[in-house]
Amino acid sequence: ASQKHYCTNPYMRGKDNLDEECKLLLSKGGTGCPEFDNMEDTARDVGSADIEEEALHSTLQATNSAELEGLCEANASVYQRLYEVTQLALTVITCYSWTGDKALRELQEANISQQSFPSLLGFATK
Repeated sequence: ASQKHYCTNPYMRGKDNLDEECKLLLSKGGTGCPEFDNMEDTARDVGSADIEEEALHSTLQATNSAELEGLCEANASVYQRLYEVTQLALTVITCYSWTGDKALRELQEANISQQSFPSLLGFATK
């Protein structure tokens, strides 16, 4: 993916050869990118934000897409990438029931169905 969609380095964003410049900065011989170094800290801070669920729901319901576009017009490409990553995460969470997905998969691989549960319970309690 092109760096132009999510580069936050103000000195690099406007360059035509942004992908190559980023590779040079991040290579072993490069000086490094200060924005890239702060990315993990920023992601950790954002991920640990304390937002009440009720406030989040009311904000999402009250805010329409035009208002959101107005909030991020200056740097919309960064927010677009964040939106895409969030949508992917929600898709993964929705597709899998994380509470018992691994256990159910292992039971299926061992050819144990839900119909076998009462028999297994009987053996386990003897």
